[in-house]
Amino acid sequence: MSSQGVTMPLFGNKKKDQKSTLPPLIQTPTGGEAIVFDNEEQAAIDIHLGGIAEGLTDTAFPSDTATGIEEGIGATALLEVAQRRMDSGDLRGAASAAVKAIGLAAYMPHTWLMLAEAEARYGDYRAARSFLSKADQAARSIGLKDSYWRSRSDVVRGMIR
Repeated sequence: MSSQGVTMPLFGNKKKDQKSTLPPLIQTPTGGEAIVFDNEEQAAIDIHLGGIAEGLTDTAFPSDTATGIEEGIGATALLEVAQRRMDSGDLRGAASAAVKAIGLAAYMPHTWLMLAEAEARYGDYRAARSFLSKADQAARSIGLKDSYWRSRSDVVRGMIR
């Protein structure tokens, strides 16, 4: 019996360039919605802000600067929550925390990268590529080129090839 002309998928995986038939991992906000944090997210933000506040006692900032600091710290706390959730297999929870981090600090490339990774692990490679592109744009806009960024983004790129 000849095996010519028979194509078998490797491990049953679909091509990574095909349109996903999966339901969306998370509904991406269109903008303007209020950000609502769950208890774990709020606790992480409070801990991060409390740690920074101690070091900034008697320091005055213009309100725009103070808001930017709070948003950046909040986004960093949410990224830690997202990573813990992803590590435990909770991709929806990870994506939710990443979207909230984007809502606070869309200029931070790691927020978009976290969402891209969650989508890639979920199997929605098209969405992952889109979010990775946004991460790359954000990284270029702030001149981010460090080795940690490159290694993290390369991991996600490898997942969606």
